[in-house]
Amino acid sequence: RNRRSHPPRRPSVIAGLVLAAGAGVRFGGPKAPVVINSDRLVDHAVRCLRDGGCDPVLVVLGAWVGEVPAAQVVVNDEWATGMASSLRAGLADLHTRSDVTSVVVTLVDLPGMTGTAVRRIADADADAGIVVATYGGERGLSCAMRAWTAESNCNLLHGYSLGFKFTFAAEQLDHRGWV
Repeated sequence: RNRRSHPPRRPSVIAGLVLAAGAGVRFGGPKAPVVINSDRLVDHAVRCLRDGGCDPVLVVLGAWVGEVPAAQVVVNDEWATGMASSLRAGLADLHTRSDVTSVVVTLVDLPGMTGTAVRRIADADADAGIVVATYGGERGLSCAMRAWTAESNCNLLHGYSLGFKFTFAAEQLDHRGWV
């Protein structure tokens, strides 16, 4: 009999990406180094991603640049142009890593985030292109992007926004449930 051999499925390598480059103008300064409950916001975000199974973890910094012991720091020189530039900078760095299969993106200013929440996002349907966390039925962050390496995803984002929101809609989904 003719049996087709299928290559073994590549193990999932889920990267974590913390967007933390902003100046925090409305807040009164950059949020990454702010200490809440004896913990810098940036360290809390990194720990949640690691506890949720993300490795490697990258942090995009800009207005404030400092050491983040448990993560690789990516400096976004264009941070003042908006959050989209930080997403581009982080994803560009991840493009150099051929083993990464998906990325969980989060913001630095989520002190209520937990590793359990990150794990639920990371473990969600592997065939979904993007998985977005919901809280009380409302979409929020963090999110997991499976097809993050596609040329059409995120590398053309630009601009500045006081809020950053992912919105996806379609009349139909394909056979994998993708838009």
